Amino acid sequence: MQIRTLLASAATVAVLAGCASGGTQTQTGTADSSAGMSSTTTTYEGTLPCRSCDGIDLTVDLSGTESSPAAERTFTLEADYRNHPQNPGPEQYRGNWEVISGTPYNAQAKVYELTPDGEGQVYYFDKLNSTTLELIDPQLRRFENGKSLRLYLAGGQGFKGAIESAMNEAYNSYSQEADATLISQAQASLKYNLKDPESAQFRDMEINRGQSDGKKQLYTCGEMNAKNSYGGYNGFKPFIAIPGGQVLISDEDLPELNEIISDFCN
Repeated sequence: MQIRTLLASAATVAVLAGCASGGTQTQTGTADSSAGMSSTTTTYEGTLPCRSCDGIDLTVDLSGTESSPAAERTFTLEADYRNHPQNPGPEQYRGNWEVISGTPYNAQAKVYELTPDGEGQVYYFDKLNSTTLELIDPQLRRFENGKSLRLYLAGGQGFKGAIESAMNEAYNSYSQEADATLISQAQASLKYNLKDPESAQFRDMEINRGQSDGKKQLYTCGEMNAKNSYGGYNGFKPFIAIPGGQVLISDEDLPELNEIISDFCN
C-alpha cells in the first residue's frame, strides 16, 4: 500500500465530504542522532481524513531550518492508518525538503516541498504560521476543506493555540494596514476556494485588534454566504479571517472550530 494513494484519497475526502479529525499533539519533537537527524528537528502531527479507514495519523519530522544548507534539510514522514480493512503497518518515508516562496493566493506564503528518496509522491505543505502546516496540491492551491488537512507543532497548544499564534504573527506583520484594506484581503481569501466566488455575500465584518496573554492579535470577524455546487445558497456562516491568507469558516462537523470562532468573535 502506497502512502501517496491514501494521502491523495485524504485530500479528496476533505474536498468532497468534509470528513475530518482534529489535529493531535503528543511529545515535543527532539533531535534523534541515531536516525541521522540534525540537532534541530521540528515535529508536526495531525490526523487526516481517509476514504477507507478512520483516519491517517501523520507525523512529519523536519530536520534543519529554512536557512540550512540543502543537504541538512531532511525529513521523515510516518503514516499510521486507523482501522483500515487491509490492516497495513506504519509507513515511513525519508527525503529532503525545500522552501518555496509564494502561492497563487498569497505572495508572502512559505511552502515546504517534501521530496522522498527514490519513488514516492512529492508533498506540499503551506506554512500557515509557526505552529501549523496545511497539505496543499502540487499547483500550490488549498483544498476546499483544507482545515482537515492540517498538522500542528508537536507539544504545542493544539488548534486554538495555533490560531492565537497566527493572530499574533498577523498583528506583527499587518497592524499598520488600513481597516478597508484588511477587509478587502479577508474577502479575497474567503472567495479563493469557493465554487462561485462572485456569489459571495458578506455581512457584519469587523476588524479586531485584541490581546490575549500579553500577545496582541489581529483578525477579521464576519459572516459569509455563497452558492454551492448546485447553484443554491448555503446560508450565512460565521468566519474568522487572519491577515496572510488563513480563514476559518463555521462547520457543523467541527465543533471545536465553531467554539473558537464564537470565542473570538462574540
